[in-house]
Amino acid sequence: MLKLLKSFTLLNLFTESFSEGNCDLVNGYTWCATSLKCVRVWYEPCLPVTKECAVCLTSNTGVDCGEGCDIQTLQTLISNGFQGTDEYGCSSSKNTVWCPSLNRCIDPQNELCRDISVNPEELCHQINCAMFCSSGFQKDANGCDICVCSDINTPPVNSCVIPEQECPYEYVCPRISEVTYCSQGGIPGHTTYQLSLFLKDGTNAKDIYALYGTISQNMFIPRAYQELNNNIFNSNFGGVQEGLIDINPDSRYDSWITIGLTDGDPEHKISSVGVDFDKWNGNHDLIIDNGAIFLLNPEEKIIDGEEYIIMQLTIPNSVETNVSVNVQGKVEHPDLDNMITSWSEENIQFYLTQPTPLPDIIPYDCVSWFDGCNYCITNNGIKYGCTKNMCSSTTNPECLSVTNGH
Repeated sequence: MLKLLKSFTLLNLFTESFSEGNCDLVNGYTWCATSLKCVRVWYEPCLPVTKECAVCLTSNTGVDCGEGCDIQTLQTLISNGFQGTDEYGCSSSKNTVWCPSLNRCIDPQNELCRDISVNPEELCHQINCAMFCSSGFQKDANGCDICVCSDINTPPVNSCVIPEQECPYEYVCPRISEVTYCSQGGIPGHTTYQLSLFLKDGTNAKDIYALYGTISQNMFIPRAYQELNNNIFNSNFGGVQEGLIDINPDSRYDSWITIGLTDGDPEHKISSVGVDFDKWNGNHDLIIDNGAIFLLNPEEKIIDGEEYIIMQLTIPNSVETNVSVNVQGKVEHPDLDNMITSWSEENIQFYLTQPTPLPDIIPYDCVSWFDGCNYCITNNGIKYGCTKNMCSSTTNPECLSVTNGH
């Protein structure tokens, strides 16, 4: 319990600090309320007034430089070390310089001030942007980060086909959806799936409150990608908190089990018994022969609707495998004065195989596309900058180059 409390305390500190200004704490940035931006204080100190105020006061003695900007503030600023910064607020002692294209101070010995308005014949250098962008950064003409968050807020609609699952069961039907996009955009070489159970119409099934395995009917979950063990970004059940995904995007593809919830279960509504999660990783299957994942309050209808997400699995693209689960819930009997009893369904099968792209659909990681006639630049499955050839005939479309350069 103490270890759990420490993890949640650490998570809260990460989340609270990271949310203010959305600064990239990992690389040393913090929020500066006066300049309203993320700064690395040893390169660009957070001045108690704006840089414009300081420049105005030093250049225009006796001039009104605005509300709250006065000579007493300047004198305090100087006594606190303003003489160690240039007119842009960059630290002189660290030999930092102002980079207008990146809108921040940089160390020129370790980072180039890239002019994003031109297109030099050179590879991207490592730009250490001040903010964190959950959907990545905008790119310049060379595909280099320009430290502006991408306006692609949501990924494209998945354009791959996952085989429909058979449903010979009395109370539920299985369904598989893909979190990645045609096996792209997640952990390299892996596909991330979410497995769901729908309560069937006409059965009077009210909910699902347990997944279980017994000696006679094991619950089988294949080996799957896990974020590092003993790490706050690793989840066994209930999904992953969005705040953690913002800090570590790969945690979006962690493998876990749940009953309806995908937000990390912050209210601790799900528990388990007899399940050895420590043995479940990319090399070892999880076989439950005397255990369960269950709701602490089986009377609670934990979700709205009839679809219960029960697990997320990230497995190699080359793997085809089955998942076998047993579930239990409540059922209402209208013919018996609405009496509530339990129902169970065993050996429910999910078949996992790599999604099949639909014809003429551009893969998510494709950067150069031939549509059968014209050549196009592509980004996240969207074409632009296509040639304008008139074609008397067309051939099969294909991706010519993907983000890894092949």
